Amino acid sequence: MAYFKCTNCGEIFEAAEGMTSTYCPHCGAQQLLPGAYDGADPQADFSDPNAQGYGEQIPAQSDYQGYAEQPQNQPYGAQDYNAQNYGQQPYQNYQQGTGYPQNPIPNQQGGISYPGDGNAPVPAKKGMNKGLLIGLIIGGAALLITIIAVVAIIISANSVKPVPWNPQETIAGGGGKDTGITVTASDKATISAGGTHTVAIIDGTVVAVGNNGDGQCNVSNWSNIVTISAGYEHTLGVQADGKVVATGSDVFGQCDVSTWSDITSVAAGTFHSLGLKKDGTVVAVGDNDDGQSDVSGWNNIIAIAAGYHHSVGLKSDGTVVAVGGNDEGQCDVSGWTNIVAIAVGDDHTVGLKKDGTVVATGVNLGGETETSAWSDIVSISAGYHHTMGLKSNGTVVAVGVNYDDRCETGTWTNVTEIAAGGYFSAARSIDGSFYAIGASDDGQLNVGGWKAN
Repeated sequence: MAYFKCTNCGEIFEAAEGMTSTYCPHCGAQQLLPGAYDGADPQADFSDPNAQGYGEQIPAQSDYQGYAEQPQNQPYGAQDYNAQNYGQQPYQNYQQGTGYPQNPIPNQQGGISYPGDGNAPVPAKKGMNKGLLIGLIIGGAALLITIIAVVAIIISANSVKPVPWNPQETIAGGGGKDTGITVTASDKATISAGGTHTVAIIDGTVVAVGNNGDGQCNVSNWSNIVTISAGYEHTLGVQADGKVVATGSDVFGQCDVSTWSDITSVAAGTFHSLGLKKDGTVVAVGDNDDGQSDVSGWNNIIAIAAGYHHSVGLKSDGTVVAVGGNDEGQCDVSGWTNIVAIAVGDDHTVGLKKDGTVVATGVNLGGETETSAWSDIVSISAGYHHTMGLKSNGTVVAVGVNYDDRCETGTWTNVTEIAAGGYFSAARSIDGSFYAIGASDDGQLNVGGWKAN
């Protein structure tokens, strides 16, 4: 260590050898240290005998030992340090072990600021070390890059979610007979076949033909209908506002749908009805002898189908759930994946996969579940004991019981929508006309006069 004389107040202070600048601990003035007192003689001449303060008593070196090395709890009592403005309070308060700073910073009054000295605010130091400034800039940039990367990862992670199938997209294209069109499937049914009646939406109006013994064809006064479903002896319609209307047999309460709301699609079974809500849950009314209406626990559902005594739901992740009677294995769908559409017959269930192939389970009385050879399918429908498939080129395939020719659909072309009923098959063409084949005892095939604009 070496001793120096302050160029501002004249006081002597101690600094490490080799230092080029420091602050006077007495008045706070910055000091350049061109030369140091060698410490050999505290009374020695500094440089100029005529300088102010020359010959003044310089405290002996032993007096300075307590400045930084005084044993704990001993006051810095050297009276030479009781300078004006020194910390603005008596020195006995500054004892070793109470947070006394190793490098005191001058305050605005020229004294030293210590922890807890509320009367000695520390001004901002003028200027900044270049190395510190560069370090802060680099550190800030690195922190900003890290934050951006984390945000990007979070956004990316949150965006990777199962995406429900968009029914307006073609599932599989090409193949089969070339008709010059490519069919896309629709999630809003505009034609539906019931037990012995056929219903359709034509230019915003609902029409129906066939058996009307229970009023299932009384739809002429319906309005704002966006999708329909025909059951065994009843008919359901969804209005644009999410409300549901029903007509026909209500022996099991299958038409008690007046309180439903936020419905996007419906499925009419033999004696029960299902409604799919906007939030992916499902409601049901009607017969529940086999648990076919126990759908309250379903969620994330994007499509529904109802049969004789079972119900099926398609989830947004491509899996399928089913409840109700399973005596023919019609509810054995738990292993299905990548399913984009479902259909339910009397006692069988059909699933359309994203690659355009079809799976089926349940009763196989006449080959209605023999769909494994199908390809390029974009839509499916299931009837009493037969199954229909619409190909991407607008042609239709069908399998199952065929004694009433309900599966003779090979000549149909330009088809955009299909519907399998009790003992018959129906379809809608791209030009607005309709096809129908099979049993016609109740006039359910009388669609020749229907024509959409």
